[in-house]
Amino acid sequence: MNYEPLRELFIAELQDLYSAEQQITHCLPRIIKAAHDTRLKQALQQHHDESALHVARLSKILKRMNETPNEKTCDGVHVLLHEVEERVRDGGDAEVMDAGLIAAMQRVEHYEIAAYSSARTYAEHLDESDSARFLSETLDEEMRADVRLSQLSRRVRVTRRAA
Repeated sequence: MNYEPLRELFIAELQDLYSAEQQITHCLPRIIKAAHDTRLKQALQQHHDESALHVARLSKILKRMNETPNEKTCDGVHVLLHEVEERVRDGGDAEVMDAGLIAAMQRVEHYEIAAYSSARTYAEHLDESDSARFLSETLDEEMRADVRLSQLSRRVRVTRRAA
């Protein structure tokens, strides 16, 4: 196997994840403010705090590879966060708002889970064991965040209104 193209792909994935985490960190305070349920606010705040840690981990991995984060925007997360922000702007019923935020944030989580899983696999193939370990830690955190959101979605109770 020619490792240089895989290394380039790995770096591109790290750059994409770095941009994604930066965007998430920037957007989450507005999402937290829009959420109504206390448990949802707590889950989103925890994700915000973890995202800051993820940015630091990605910076460390890139630095070890003699790379720096670039200015390219992760388009996938950009579009997903745009959908979340539209949900916030639309406003509406508190329970419905929270249900919509949960669904939209789970889409973000699933993007991150897929990307971190791929990046970890690339690190393993490249014998970047420290990078693989950092990425596994982050992947585990992303998966736990998704589970928290799934649990919260089952607790959402939308009140039926008479027609």
